[in-house]
Amino acid sequence: EFFLALVMGIIFSVNLVSAVAVSGPYSENRPLEAYPGETKSFNLVLQNMVGDSDVKFRASVTEGEEIVRLADKNPEYLVPLGTNNLSVRVIVEVPKDAEVGSEYSARVDFEPVPLSTEEEGMVQIALGLSRYFKIKVVEEPQKEEIGIGWILLAIIVVVAFAIIIYFIAKSRQKQDFI
Repeated sequence: EFFLALVMGIIFSVNLVSAVAVSGPYSENRPLEAYPGETKSFNLVLQNMVGDSDVKFRASVTEGEEIVRLADKNPEYLVPLGTNNLSVRVIVEVPKDAEVGSEYSARVDFEPVPLSTEEEGMVQIALGLSRYFKIKVVEEPQKEEIGIGWILLAIIVVVAFAIIIYFIAKSRQKQDFI
């Protein structure tokens, strides 16, 4: 009983509650869609809503490095306590020779790093975060070109409208004379 009480006391006295998280618009079930040769960017969002301290992470692309990179030169992100919207810009560059229908897997990891040099030797109870997502290669959408037919139709409509306005104005002038 004493041993159980001691273990329970230690567990409840250590603050292990943490609401540090990473979210983003794409996942394994909701892939980013891009065509061959296209470059897209989006934000992953870090948050630190519960706990008693700021946290710092070092981000790295650990899967899909051939097409995914971080936009920031410095991959370290300080996430102050109470933050729910710290953006991490991710860039995806689909190769021009990528096959339509193929998929790439990507993963961005966030590993905890000490906040200061004083903390470097201390044992930290901080968990790393990961965000997985897929990139699906789709066919490039066809660009709609305005053909000569549409231009001619627009000119005809404008001319017809001008003629109608001319005759309405002329008939009003005749009525004013009478």
